Amino acid sequence: MLVGRLQWHLMPKLQATQYGFMPQRGTEDALYDLMTYIYKELNLKKIVLMVSLDIEGAFDNAWWPALKAQLLAYNCPVNLYGMVKGYLRDREVIVRYAGGESRRGTSKGCIQGSIAGPTFWNLILDSLLRELGELGVYVQAFADDVVLMFSGQSASSIEEEANHALARVHCWGVRNKLRFAPSKTNSMVLTKKLKYDDPVVHMNNEQISLVGEIRLLGLTIDRKLTFIPHVAKACKRLQIFIRLSPSGQGDVGSESGGREDHIHYRNRANRAVRIVRLGTGDRKLGVRKMLDAVQRSVALKACRAHRTVSLHSALILSRLLPLDIRGEGGLVV
Repeated sequence: MLVGRLQWHLMPKLQATQYGFMPQRGTEDALYDLMTYIYKELNLKKIVLMVSLDIEGAFDNAWWPALKAQLLAYNCPVNLYGMVKGYLRDREVIVRYAGGESRRGTSKGCIQGSIAGPTFWNLILDSLLRELGELGVYVQAFADDVVLMFSGQSASSIEEEANHALARVHCWGVRNKLRFAPSKTNSMVLTKKLKYDDPVVHMNNEQISLVGEIRLLGLTIDRKLTFIPHVAKACKRLQIFIRLSPSGQGDVGSESGGREDHIHYRNRANRAVRIVRLGTGDRKLGVRKMLDAVQRSVALKACRAHRTVSLHSALILSRLLPLDIRGEGGLVV
């Protein structure tokens, strides 16, 4: 009840760029908005820099005074503020080991899996999203996964903007007793230009490494936006499931081979293959070939056909929808 009342008062005031633990928002919305921004900037012939931040022990180190300050900043009703203070008061960490017991008071931590934890974390992180938004930085968060986007015509302009924003991020972390790990924070350059300089960005006087792939919310984004690495990993996971399936040597994927296995196959195929495309005409041939290869073995087993039977015939006989068609129109989970 307490969390419900807090959400009713505070959710409308939170930044729209937080997609985690928010009603009517999810990973699909976050990835769709992110890719829309990337394609828009690339079509303007700009260089895009993606920075994925890593917060060390985010939920375990959420500082309660920062939470209380956010409640006051958002004019939380006095009765709800008092209930939250009471909820956080006199909390202890108790460790029992070898017949002994140790107690220690705590002033931080949002327990993962608790009812109030996600709401408390969103309140704490909202101040960072608001601060970066005021700087004009495109920022997006899903729980403790934060990604920053910078774009410009030259690497020097991106460097200046990114370093300024990352300095503000570090200062925010110091104020809220949260640490960003520069060694685990990655950046990636996305551009259609053939000749360009790589931006050099730092956080807390430590250079952030440039990588060729960034995994975000289950999607592997590569610098050329082919999504081939993501589809390759997804197909590998799907092949493992097919081999481990109880009917993996028979009719996995077909309705005649068992409705339960058929449903499991379809669900896993949908979850494993996540293709980001704003239109259907931009699918890569390499992606389609990998999807066809993994589904061919399933279709042949499902319809008990010889290996010389064509893929399209096997799919029709086994009543399976091609995986690349599942990706039409955008993003499939």
